[in-house]
Parts: sequence; structure tokens; C-alpha cells
Amino acid sequence: PQLLIDHKVISGISVIIGDIKNPFGVLGIHTTVKSKFSQHDVNFIQSVANILANAINHKLSNEKIEHLNLVLQAIRDVNQLITQEKDRSRLLKNTCKKLTMTQGYDSCWIALLDDRKKLILSAQAGLGKDFELLKKQLKRGDLNECCRKALKKPGIIITKDSVSECFDCPFIGKEIENRVLSIRLEHAGHIYGVMSISLPLFLLESKEEHDLFQEVSSDIAFALHNIEIEAKRKNAEEKVRASLKEKEVMLQEIHHRVKNNLQIIISLLRLQARFIKDKEARELFKDSQSRIRSMAIIHEKLYRSEDFAQVNFAWYIQSFSTHLFQTYMVDSTKIKLNMDIDDIQIDINKAIPCGILLNELVSNSIKHAFPSGRKGQIKIRLKQTKAGRISLEVKDNGVGFPKNLDFRKP
Repeated sequence: PQLLIDHKVISGISVIIGDIKNPFGVLGIHTTVKSKFSQHDVNFIQSVANILANAINHKLSNEKIEHLNLVLQAIRDVNQLITQEKDRSRLLKNTCKKLTMTQGYDSCWIALLDDRKKLILSAQAGLGKDFELLKKQLKRGDLNECCRKALKKPGIIITKDSVSECFDCPFIGKEIENRVLSIRLEHAGHIYGVMSISLPLFLLESKEEHDLFQEVSSDIAFALHNIEIEAKRKNAEEKVRASLKEKEVMLQEIHHRVKNNLQIIISLLRLQARFIKDKEARELFKDSQSRIRSMAIIHEKLYRSEDFAQVNFAWYIQSFSTHLFQTYMVDSTKIKLNMDIDDIQIDINKAIPCGILLNELVSNSIKHAFPSGRKGQIKIRLKQTKAGRISLEVKDNGVGFPKNLDFRKP
């Protein structure tokens, strides 16, 4: 070689540093004096080469251990992030940041792809503006070689030489692209995208590095899966809430219309009663109005309530009893209304017949228990028994039932 000629080298000897299959380099000794190297010279030079190989091995082992510790720290940080972060964009961004900030990896990028293999979301750290070129490429659905390989099969894809192995990559010619590991993000049979990292060249084929990279990629894929499940759950809940709200509005409208229709019937009966001269017939009309009113109040309560299945029957008793006293123009100085009622909820199927029953009992007391201006009181009691039953009592201290009344006869 011209270099040796320029330096007037006449003879020399070279030995391999390290293993012949995977050498670190060559140790060469040259001289300008014509001489023949003895076996002792060869052994000595080989010993020096072995010492160099051991020193390099020791240094690389230390660097490998140090790097593995850095990666482990980064993975611990990522795992903490995964348990807390529920937003995909922040998850990807902070994952890339944590994997590079400890100097575990030189760079990291993640790309989520749709079913047409076009970019949905991406994040990077350590690549700067160069990553924008790859983003534009992925948005077009134009995958670079490492992405295509990673999506095609599971496992880690190693890129040692971007010029020959990843010719369509926007990072081609960059030092960082010549030492890259790529893998697809997959969980439960679903592929979410691709993750790629760069690391020191001597660690590119390290099994320990591969295992850690496989672990962190699986964790990220699992996190993406959980976020997807959570998003679907929330979406389903929103649909259920929207449907319930729609039904609530519909039920409100139904109760409102029923109440209005019952009120119209009451008004028609009241109007018709004005033209009836027979007192007994007018009383029958008034009783009918009162019965209908007992149902209308329940529908009015349901219309104004957030619970369409149950009625606060304590409120109903207070409201309807007051209405009955007004309807029959009761003199409250003579007939007192005494209520001992608990705050009890009753479903609508029981509330309406109970309301009609309450109307009959209270109106009968008003009309028949206190003749000729007799004074007294009507007591209404509503309690829940220990057996879980509801007890409704209406009683008065009026004249009582006629002696000749037989309850067994209609």
C-alpha cells in the first residue's frame, strides 16, 4: 500500500484482536529494517493483541451492564406512566421521552397505523425535525422498509446498514439509522403500529437488549389496548346516558300529557255539573272529579320528578288531602287534618290505586263523619312495618258507621 511505501516500511506482522469470527480489529507491527520475525516475536505480539481484546471486552461488558441498567430504569418509568396515563397521545409522547431521557436509547419513535396502514398518531424523541419527513411518508401510507418488515412478522427487526436494508427511509445516511431495532406493537391479535429505537452498535444483537425491547413494546401495546377498551366503554356509557335522557324526556312528556288530559276531563265534568239541578247528581260529578284528580296529581308529580318509577307518597298524601279539603270547602276550624306519615316511595303501579283508595276514604269522612257542623278530626297514617310492608290508615272521630250497615253487602 502507498502508506507503507511512503514510510519506507520493509517488513511487518499483523495479528487479529479478539475472536477470528467477530474480531475487534487488527494489531500491526511494521519496521523499516529488513528482518524476519521469530516465533517469539509472533507470540509476544499475539499476547499484546489478547491483552487489548480482554481490555476491550471488559470495557464493552461494563458499558453493556451500564446500558442495561439505564434501559431498565427507563422501562420502570414507562410502566409507571402506563398505569396512570389514559390518553394515547400523551402516552406515546411521554414513553418516547422517558426511553431516551435516561440515555437508555439514543432515539425512539412510535407510529400508530389504521387498517389501511396509514398514520393515525405518532411521537418521537431524539430525532428532531428529521422525523417530520417520516411522518409525511407514513400519512401517505408509504411505509419504509423497517415498518413493512415489522408489520409482516412478529419479533424484532434489526437494521445494521440503512443504505442496503432500508433504502427508502428518510433517515438514510444518518448514523442513527445504522443501529436500529424495530418491532410491531401487538396485543390480543391486534396490531396497533410500529415502534423503533436506536442504540449503540455493539448492543444491536444483544439478547438482553432484545428481551427488554420486546418487554417494553408489549407493555405499550397492552396500554394501548386498555385505553381502547376504556374508550369503547365510555362511548357505550355515553350512548346509554343519551338513550336514558331521551326516554326520560319522553316519559316526562307522557306524564305531562296524561295529567293535562285528566285535567281537561275534570274541567269538563265541573262545567257539566253547573247545568245539573239535582243535588245528588252534582255530588256524583264532584266525586268523579275528585277520583280523577287523585290520578292527575300522581302524573303531575312524576312529570316534575327525576324518578319516573316511584312516587313520594308522603308528598302525595299532603298534596291530595289539601286538595280534597278545598274541593269540599271544609271549614278547617271545625274539621282538623292530622297526618302521621313517613317519607315512603311507592312505585306507580301501586301509587294510583292507593291514591284512589285514599280519595274514597278521606272524601267519605268529609261528607259523612261530621253532619250538622259537628267538629272533629281526620287522621291519616302512613308507616313502613318491620316486615317491609306499607301501612296506610285513614280514621276519624266522627259519628261512625250506621248501626244497620253490613260491610259484607255491596
